Amino acid sequence: MRKMDLLWLYIKVGLRNAKRHLGQSLMSVLGLTLGLFASLTILLYALHESQYDSYHPQADSVYRAAIDLPELDLGADGIAMTPDGLKDFLLNRGGRNIEAATQLLPADKFFDLYHNNYKVRGTELVAADADMMSVFSLPLLNGDSSRLAEPNTLLLSQSLATRLFGQTDVVGTQLRLDNDIPLTIIGVFDDLPDDTHLAFDSIVSMGTIRAHSPTMFRDMRGNNFYTYIRVADEAPLSDYAEAVSNVLSANMNVKVETFFQPLTSIHLQSKLLGELKPGGDASVVIMALALAFGLLLIACFNFINMTTAHASIRAKEVGVRKSNGASRQHLFWQFMVETALLVVLSTLLACALIELSLPMINRFLEVQLVLNSLYWWVVLGLTVLLTFAAGCYPALFIARFDISKALRGEDQLARLGHGGFRKVLVFVQSMLTVTLLVLTYVVSAQIDHIEAMDTGYQRQQVVLSQALEERALRGDFISVKQRLERLHGVASVSWGEQVPTMAFNDSLSNISVSGSAYQHFDMTPIVGVGYNYVETFGMSLLAGRDFSLDFSGDYYSADDDGEQGQAMGMIVTRSFARLAGFDEVRDAVGQHLYSEQLQGVIVGVIDDVIFRAMDTPAQPFILALGYQSQGRSRIAIKLEQTPNAAQLAQINQLLSAEFNLRDNTLTTLTAEFNRLHKQLRNQIVLLVLFTLLIVLLTLLGMLGLAKFSAERRIRELAIRRVIGASKFRLINLLSLDFIKVVALASVLAWPLAWWVSQRWLAGFAYSVEVAPVAFVLASVVTIVLSWITVSTISYFSTLMNPVDALKHD
Repeated sequence: MRKMDLLWLYIKVGLRNAKRHLGQSLMSVLGLTLGLFASLTILLYALHESQYDSYHPQADSVYRAAIDLPELDLGADGIAMTPDGLKDFLLNRGGRNIEAATQLLPADKFFDLYHNNYKVRGTELVAADADMMSVFSLPLLNGDSSRLAEPNTLLLSQSLATRLFGQTDVVGTQLRLDNDIPLTIIGVFDDLPDDTHLAFDSIVSMGTIRAHSPTMFRDMRGNNFYTYIRVADEAPLSDYAEAVSNVLSANMNVKVETFFQPLTSIHLQSKLLGELKPGGDASVVIMALALAFGLLLIACFNFINMTTAHASIRAKEVGVRKSNGASRQHLFWQFMVETALLVVLSTLLACALIELSLPMINRFLEVQLVLNSLYWWVVLGLTVLLTFAAGCYPALFIARFDISKALRGEDQLARLGHGGFRKVLVFVQSMLTVTLLVLTYVVSAQIDHIEAMDTGYQRQQVVLSQALEERALRGDFISVKQRLERLHGVASVSWGEQVPTMAFNDSLSNISVSGSAYQHFDMTPIVGVGYNYVETFGMSLLAGRDFSLDFSGDYYSADDDGEQGQAMGMIVTRSFARLAGFDEVRDAVGQHLYSEQLQGVIVGVIDDVIFRAMDTPAQPFILALGYQSQGRSRIAIKLEQTPNAAQLAQINQLLSAEFNLRDNTLTTLTAEFNRLHKQLRNQIVLLVLFTLLIVLLTLLGMLGLAKFSAERRIRELAIRRVIGASKFRLINLLSLDFIKVVALASVLAWPLAWWVSQRWLAGFAYSVEVAPVAFVLASVVTIVLSWITVSTISYFSTLMNPVDALKHD
């Protein structure tokens, strides 16, 4: 018989058997479909995360320079931004080994775009030079990007151009920078894809910023610029890093270590301050892949278990085929084809589910997952792999049946050792279930810990404005503050260049404090703030006083040349006072603080504040009254109670009128805090869903095995009923074998669950202890659910009439 005819025969026999044993086939397909749906969804997410920035033509040759200050506790692995002079230094040092270099400046932190005298909200503006196109792929829809070498030029993304003008044919049109400097649009580029660490929708020429704000360009000092290089294969990056470190250390008066990050590794592996947008987490991706593997493993185990457990039903068929001359090889391929049919059907159903649910998944994860060609190759490979993984053992197992015993209807499962293998599979499934239940408990406890922990400030009842230009607050802000405070329910008003939940963006270097035994410590974050900042955010004042209008002389002042006048008022944290050598924090009050940039008098000490997210520890920092260096600030309004719509409308109306705002949006500090930890909440939702799915798959497999076990022992159960055994005793008899395995697996899973939980908690500066109750509870839930599943099948088996079970014997 030709191979194609034989294959077609295998397919027809497989379809016939699937129809004949429809219940078993549907259960197998359901288990595989659910397992594949979850696993392929996770794999799609993992592929998306691992492919960041790989679309650039020479992505493997592009690196980003970054720095670390090892003598200081930055709360991160370093800083993503570098001085502006680094680009030219690297080009001169590297010669032909550095093929191109470019720098990006996050200009939206300092400047705003204006259209028709209104600020364009929600833009992500960067400054760059024409060399940017030699490093990154940025397809233009129209225009000429080389004109970025000219001053007063601007590129817009397709979406921003459409939002502002309703079309993309806008070359030659003008916008304004800070409503002052005209910018000519020289081109429109395609929107950035989702899988990039870059984040911008408009690019202003670097020459514009240099002419408008020359003080931002400090050669080898400061760190406002992202520096990228494209190198030749043999470029000695370690030599460049050492040379840059030496120069920066000499210029910044602090030890600096420079390193280069491969472009394609930034999203998952970079844990630096000042990223253009939040990155991913390689450990989360690894855990997700492990979860996908576990789901697929359980689905595969269920298929193997149910196939081999029902093998006795087809024993006579195998015996007849062997007696008619069928070889083991033919039988093996017959059952492999049957497996392939079920796997392919399950894969098609899983892919259809993914296609239907993809928009919802994208909205929930806030990503743009796409079913690209790489994904379909993965699906094809996984289908082939799963066919062999799920089909080989059952096919070999059934093909080994003895002819004479098969024709006599004797049970061969015990002889071939399937009982032990079945127990191993149930054992592994139960271990995975307990591990995920423990992890779910730990993640939920960590979220509760974050929400209940004292961050050092009160986030309830605080309303925040959008970022306002620095010059907007240079006017008569005191009158605005007083008008706001006269509104019903407003307790206090202040402003800050940063408010809690935001990253620090400025620091002082070469600091000394009078009366301190420790002189010249470096790189301490500084935040420019307004009056009553401590009161507005409910920070705990340990010594001294808050900034107050009664002490207006504390406010920062400078002459036309930017030279500071009298020392301004400063408030420092407890850890800063301890770092300065003051055992009693009250001793720091009244001391003078000096740095290369500023000088001030410490008027108060507050308790430490976890300013950013809970995965970063509390840092020492300085609050400086009236100091503004970052171009924009946010107004904070503390209310006496939870804000209502009428209050928010009043506040919004006053701010919009005062600062000429259109579509002004207020937010709450609680919302900002929740946004910081949204990814963590998404993780618990996904973890719960996938844990429930694994529990469902485990119970589905156990259901099939319990049903088969009861069918095999139907005559034994009938005899026991005849001699007086109770239903409860029969139920426990059938359940005992399963419960023993599940109970042992539940206890042995504890070390694995503890290790996984500790690895996950290591990413937080403040984490919960893994409570013993988590392990006990997970084991009890697994054992109880298993007992209920097996007992339900056992119960229905005890309802049979003993006469019907014994009449054929």
